Amino acid sequence: MMHQSLRRITSQYTLRHLSKVDRSTASTTACPRFFTTATSNAIFKLKSAVEQYRLTNYAQELPSRCKKDLIKTLDRDGNGRISVDSLTSLLNNIGATQTVTQVDVETIINELGDGSIMGTDQFRQIL
Repeated sequence: MMHQSLRRITSQYTLRHLSKVDRSTASTTACPRFFTTATSNAIFKLKSAVEQYRLTNYAQELPSRCKKDLIKTLDRDGNGRISVDSLTSLLNNIGATQTVTQVDVETIINELGDGSIMGTDQFRQIL
């Protein structure tokens, strides 16, 4: 008897909690995204390279300032899209081509974007 009432309370709490989460995240993300191992490794390398650049060049600034400047550099024309070439060029400019290879860049953009282009919002989320 006690076990059933505990299960009912738990399931009611879970349903109530999930409905709150669904309402709060409905506009941003429909479901969590899972990546392949190659993509996870490539994203880790990219995050590490960006963090190293931030620590070296933006030590006195907020981390968000560095990310904002990087995205602004990547999206020169302001259309909200990042190409393989622009990300490769940025990595070359910050000295991260030894850490993040061309294959890593292509893996990230293929997984997150539409083949050779990805959105700035997606890029911001992985950073």
